[in-house]
Formats: sequence, structure tokens, C-alpha cells
Amino acid sequence: MSASQSAVRSRAEAVKASRTFDWLILFTLFFVVLGGYHIHYMLTGGDWDFWTDWKDRRLWVTV
Repeated sequence: MSASQSAVRSRAEAVKASRTFDWLILFTLFFVVLGGYHIHYMLTGGDWDFWTDWKDRRLWVTV
């Protein structure tokens, strides 16, 4: 198969390939949005004990 030929031979194959590509994009987009939400929650509403360290208790008086 040369580079100038189409990967699909019929309209039915083209429709199937298009729908498969749409599902792949939808699947990928779902996990990108889910990951974005997870990172956002980790940075803004997660476990604040993760961000504190030993200096916070010792230097709290100066704040």
C-alpha cells in the first residue's frame, strides 16, 4: 500500500473508522478531565497535613 492510497476501501469502513476514532477521543478526553479534576482537588482541597512541615509548628509564633 502506498502513502497516496486511502486506509479504508468503502464508505462502511470509513464510518466504522470514524466512530472508532470518536470513541478513542472521548475515552482520552474523559481521563484528561478526570486527571485535571484530581490535580485541582489535590492542590486546593486535599489533605493539608501533606503541605505542613516541622518548621510550621516552630515558627507559628512569628506569623
